[in-house]
Amino acid sequence: MMTAAWLGQDEIVRQILERKAAINKHDQEGHTALSRAAWKGHINIVKMLLQNGADANIQHKSGMLPVMWAAREGHVKVVKLLTEKTGNLNHQLADGTTALLLAVEGENIDVVKILLDSRVKVDIAKSNGMTPILLACKTGSVDIWKLLVAANANFRARNNVGEDAVWLAAFNNHVEVLRLLLKKGVVPRA
Repeated sequence: MMTAAWLGQDEIVRQILERKAAINKHDQEGHTALSRAAWKGHINIVKMLLQNGADANIQHKSGMLPVMWAAREGHVKVVKLLTEKTGNLNHQLADGTTALLLAVEGENIDVVKILLDSRVKVDIAKSNGMTPILLACKTGSVDIWKLLVAANANFRARNNVGEDAVWLAAFNNHVEVLRLLLKKGVVPRA
């Protein structure tokens, strides 16, 4: 079932499910059929698996949840469905990574919108101190930056080495983000 879920083979997955296969079993890499289908964006298979009892809260050996795989890859429909089935959308990996951080890092604006609409916490930082808004300043994603500010993200945060939003935007030559920060009254440090 893992391979069929991974490859998007709807009919094969359906036939395997009819035989009452162990739906939440992990493969040797630590994936479930649901995490593999979510990672690849196979929405029909994700729906089938959930309807047949797949658990959206089972972690991969890395700690990733199915919603995190989908968020990282920008699979909007899969993320939307999994936000309704995942118990903790603020789940963090060992390094602090969340689904929101993965979506921001990948500049997946529609996924960011879905996660913010699902009321995820906007200021959870990775172990290096990088928050979603700091990542948006680093990548230069103006639209994501605006969404995060509208969700009350702390645009005055600093990461563990003292880099703030202004520094990250300037260092990465993201002039528009820098203008927005200055408009918000953020003062560059000397």
